[in-house]
Amino acid sequence: MDDIKNVIDQLADLKTHAIDFVGEGEPTIDKDFFEIVEYTASKNIQAVVYTEAATRLRNRDFVTRLYDSGASVCPKCDSLYNEEYQNWVVGDKRGKYFRARNEALELLMKCGFNSVQRDGTTRLGFDMVVSKKNFHEVEQTVPTENPVRCARGPRCTRNGNLPSGCYVFESVKTNLKRHA
Repeated sequence: MDDIKNVIDQLADLKTHAIDFVGEGEPTIDKDFFEIVEYTASKNIQAVVYTEAATRLRNRDFVTRLYDSGASVCPKCDSLYNEEYQNWVVGDKRGKYFRARNEALELLMKCGFNSVQRDGTTRLGFDMVVSKKNFHEVEQTVPTENPVRCARGPRCTRNGNLPSGCYVFESVKTNLKRHA
């Protein structure tokens, strides 16, 4: 833990704005997860957690503590619409990930992660890998007109280039209910 705090201290000295936590797997299962995220916030650095969401983010206490830490969250969202495809992407042969992830998204929104902040951003985004199997979903999923940005994520461009990062959707609740 001392080594991690040392790196965060060095990044703070360099005036780092945000740190993306992607982990060697799922970052939220690290035993020191909250200590790391909260220490990051104490250094005025935005923690951005890229997560599969289904494991820990269905627990209200966990999500509330994450919200209180000031972190932004970017769940894996290769499809909001195709359960079979999303489960295949994450290697879920039991077919449970899609619904568990959507349950986590609902809780994240109930806890306020999708509320627009004073700077016009939210603290909820999505991490979407675009392929020929989900390309048709991009227009439904990623806003091209006046997108709201996650505090760390870039805007979607109109020319078809989708930079990596987390995207936020004002219509998430509608989409989740329509495709549940």
